[in-house]
Amino acid sequence: MNDNHLPESCASIRPLLFAATEGELERDERLAVHAHLAICDSCRSWERGERALTALLTESAGAPAEAEPRTGPLLRWAALAAAAIVSFVLILPSATARGSIVERRMGADRAWEVASEQSFEDEHVVDVPAAAAASVRLAGGVELEAIGPVRFTVVSAGGTWRIAVERGTVVASLAEGSTLQIDSGASVGSGTWTLTPDAVSRRHEAARAEEDRSERRKEPSLAQTLTAGVQSFGRATPTIYGGSAESQRPHLLEAERLLRQVVEAEDATPYERRRALFYLAASLGRQGRDAESYEVEKQYIMEFPDGDEAPLVRHYMACHLLRVGRRDEARAMFERVVEDEGESSVGSAAAGYLESMKPGGGNSAEAIRRRAADERARSSSSASSPASSSAASDAASDAGACATERAPAPALGDEQGGYLVVRVGLDPEIADHAGYLAAATAAADFHGGSTLDWDGRDFGALESELRRQLPENALFVLPPDRLDLVLHRRIVLLGARLDDDWFMDLSFGYLTAEDDAACLRLWRRIEDVHARGTLGGTWWQASVATMDRSFCYESAAPPLAVAAGFQGPHYYYGTSDPRSGGYAEQSLETLRDAAVVEITGCGDPQGIWLFDDHRNIERDKHWDYDPDRVGEDPEGEMPRLMASQFREVELDGPILWSGTCHSGAVRRVYVEGDIVSTFGRTENATVHLLEPESSLALSWLEAGAAGLLVPLGANHGMSVSMEVDFALRHGASLGETLKSTYDDVLFAAGGELVLDLPVEGDPHPRGEQVMQGGRSNRILIGDPALRPFRPIGDAVEGAAERVSVARTDGGLRVTVVRANGWQPRSWDMFGTDRGRSYRVLTRVDLTELGLADATALSTTVRATTPGGAPMGYAMQRCAIEEHQGRRYLHLQAAGARDELDRKATTVEFTVEVGG
Repeated sequence: MNDNHLPESCASIRPLLFAATEGELERDERLAVHAHLAICDSCRSWERGERALTALLTESAGAPAEAEPRTGPLLRWAALAAAAIVSFVLILPSATARGSIVERRMGADRAWEVASEQSFEDEHVVDVPAAAAASVRLAGGVELEAIGPVRFTVVSAGGTWRIAVERGTVVASLAEGSTLQIDSGASVGSGTWTLTPDAVSRRHEAARAEEDRSERRKEPSLAQTLTAGVQSFGRATPTIYGGSAESQRPHLLEAERLLRQVVEAEDATPYERRRALFYLAASLGRQGRDAESYEVEKQYIMEFPDGDEAPLVRHYMACHLLRVGRRDEARAMFERVVEDEGESSVGSAAAGYLESMKPGGGNSAEAIRRRAADERARSSSSASSPASSSAASDAASDAGACATERAPAPALGDEQGGYLVVRVGLDPEIADHAGYLAAATAAADFHGGSTLDWDGRDFGALESELRRQLPENALFVLPPDRLDLVLHRRIVLLGARLDDDWFMDLSFGYLTAEDDAACLRLWRRIEDVHARGTLGGTWWQASVATMDRSFCYESAAPPLAVAAGFQGPHYYYGTSDPRSGGYAEQSLETLRDAAVVEITGCGDPQGIWLFDDHRNIERDKHWDYDPDRVGEDPEGEMPRLMASQFREVELDGPILWSGTCHSGAVRRVYVEGDIVSTFGRTENATVHLLEPESSLALSWLEAGAAGLLVPLGANHGMSVSMEVDFALRHGASLGETLKSTYDDVLFAAGGELVLDLPVEGDPHPRGEQVMQGGRSNRILIGDPALRPFRPIGDAVEGAAERVSVARTDGGLRVTVVRANGWQPRSWDMFGTDRGRSYRVLTRVDLTELGLADATALSTTVRATTPGGAPMGYAMQRCAIEEHQGRRYLHLQAAGARDELDRKATTVEFTVEVGG
């Protein structure tokens, strides 16, 4: 849309869009929504983002410990991976157990970690220390929640339960018909109650008005204020009370307000002040307000260096320092935590951070403890004069310096640019490798590039050669059994550390197929697409939607695609439509002439799901993984658009985007929670070996695709829209397009990306930020140098965002003008600041502007509505990238989504340049 106001048609449909994201529409309303979405790219993009954000913020926690929460594609996997720390209700293991308890402690990320869980009969004493919590479920519909320090006893007596609270506060929730006796002799019934050693207060809605009047009549004591503040913090913890991050924010703000009252009170006891400082810092940290949280934590350590929560506080302080770029200080504090806390969970978490700060370099907990005493003095002295990498410390403020470097990397060779073909595990003595070797030779000859033989295991040797050459593009040619999640993730991490900036240092892709002859055919097909020049013609789309009817809009290509010379249909497959399977198969007939294919919908390596992914949380329908049961569906309840069906289509060399999880898997599939419905559940990292005819990726290639941009594991379908937007705006090569994906993740991670590397048979690892991990799973199968689209730029008619850059006396001014409506890159999908998750992101070519020699940059940002009123954007991140002889400036401003979402704005970055 090119208007700066919401068109009447959009305004009338928007209330239905809100309801649609919650699944609250009637049949006729759903059809009206999908009819409008097919012709309105702005609302379609908004709807995709709304669903994605709803999935992220409302459905990734709160499920029972043994169920997979209902989320979007990546988030289902993410929630499973995090199940050990997000679950809070223990399902009773047998009918004889009368109660169950889950004890939690405040973890390294200020969320509750499960410390222990057990069932009990008849009687149990619950003793919870500070910075810990407990959830108790009692037979008969009674649930208890407490945040320490608290101590209470529950006893089964005469068919009911009795509770005695010795200290602290317990919140009791009783189902209809339930009864709980209080040690004083009183008895309470259904509703929610607050229990203390001295009082019982009814909290359910029927008594709320009188309670509010009573509270207004009497000023609460500091102890009561502290208790209320801590409870508000607890209510913002999804593992206890549920709800989205947006719904948690009011609780965090209320906790902050109450806890500040205690901190500022002159008559607060040391105990009250210590607890208030701790939970105030945690509340601020959970809001992403790193600098403020750090200052409160400093105050805590000054006053209570031996306080119960001090180890956690020191760990949090180190995390804040790392996030704002003060790496030396963060390292010193992490090492202090490791030395003091040893193998405890906090010590292990700190050691893990240190491992990620220095990949591959002697940072085991044991090594750290050995040298901690010597290094602490040096690190402490340097803390007063932070290294140059601390220039990023203000990136989260309204004005700040840009990160220009990180930990020094080994020197690069003089060679840069060019095309490198890496032959992975290929042996000329093996007959089945002949086609792969021929394809590698053909690719190198086509691009005038060089070749490298690599065994696929010695990453040190690969890194040395990449540092020496620093190619612009790298193509890894390999059989399908060599390409899996771990190999790819190690290449991503390696590719990001070839120089000193935060970003990916090369564009790369993979060349593989179901056999060596097919691999050579694929390369010849890629050469044909090169010969065509930029593409045009049919842009074919398909989406799976929660509706009871499947249909197609014949002319519904995205506006940027239309500007690039494309047009084409958009098919919708309804998950409640009994004919969706036949309709989807029939729609494949129109694929034959497509130049670009774009597919979004949940699924697995074998097929795209035409059933509701809610089945992933219905545990009674899951089985333990068995390779013979993969895809089992005797009742016909899980229809899929299968890989074998695509094999029947003769494609004309299209570029294919897919958001379906694991659809890039070609042989080795890590069985994860997002595919539990069709693959079964696993307790440890498990690899399923996929047959070629069952692989979506290999089937698309066998049908005639010339390039795949697909996820090798779990991912979020919104990635497709973001990549399409980048490729069309910039006329980017396929490798540059995937590089933009990795750059976005690395930018959010401050260049310190952590990715899990599962080991078959070991417990599922849980160290990564799941959204960052999911986006890193996306791969290119094809030629990274292939450039199939002409650049549209920012001036296309109807563009939702336009960018202009101008030199000024002191530096430059970057102006981003956005129209109403949601667009893919407006969601900070990979950041961790949920309080500021709505963003404006842009990249500026400093070399093109004559500023390649600038050594110091500082930025400010100002955002206004079309009428000139201020909007709540603030600088969030900025960093310099050096890539292939050019320098780029990455800028990101962000604010609260509920304030800024889909609103027209002009964001002006002012960049001052120093010598």
